[in-house]
Amino acid sequence: MSLKSCVACKRIFDNKDSCPICGSKTSENWSGFLVIIDPEKSDISKELNIKLPGEYSLKVR
Repeated sequence: MSLKSCVACKRIFDNKDSCPICGSKTSENWSGFLVIIDPEKSDISKELNIKLPGEYSLKVR
């Protein structure tokens, strides 16, 4: 199984070539792992402008 991260929104998916959320391309070259459960109560999600709960990378190349 290969995890990929969207180069635009940084959401992590299982082996998808394009992001189902925003449609941008994905990359296997990412680092950092962030799980957002409640974006409305999370200071980190507000700072990173994350609106949906899910798994995100911190850096995508």
